[in-house]
Amino acid sequence: MAMTEAQKRAALKYQKSLGQFSIKIPKPELERYKRAAEKAGMPFRAWVLNAMDRAVNDI
Repeated sequence: MAMTEAQKRAALKYQKSLGQFSIKIPKPELERYKRAAEKAGMPFRAWVLNAMDRAVNDI
């Protein structure tokens, strides 16, 4: 089913409201973090966001 023009506008508006960042880390570290996320039963993105939230709340 194709998106309507209103849906396209809403999706674009939503995308514009999001921020983005990227980091480059050695592959062994990335794999370690991915394993930790898997062990926690969480998607990697959710695990990273959770870790950042905990770090911010500890400040």
